[in-house]
Amino acid sequence: MVAKNQVGNVKAERAILMWQGQSEFVAKLYWTFSSKDYLYLVMEYLNGGDCASLIKVLGGLPEDWAKKYLGEVILGVEHLHSRDIIHRDLKPDNLLIDQKGHLKLTDF
Repeated sequence: MVAKNQVGNVKAERAILMWQGQSEFVAKLYWTFSSKDYLYLVMEYLNGGDCASLIKVLGGLPEDWAKKYLGEVILGVEHLHSRDIIHRDLKPDNLLIDQKGHLKLTDF
């Protein structure tokens, strides 16, 4: 459910996800639809949680994990920049982890 003052933000995120193309480091948008009251985004299921929660649970990241994740963030941001897209809210809460342990950028 989206508050009325957030509809513009959600539509902007939908446009970005549709425009960004395919990157293994950006969450995929499969399709969208709306009802009278709601806008739905059907996205890739990322069951590994977010990076912020992982950092909190572990009390930090092992150095090798941090290096891997930083590299994946850089590749995701590089892909977005090649499409003239700026993330604007890059933080551990917006880095989701897939079932193989790789990061995906979300929440534009």
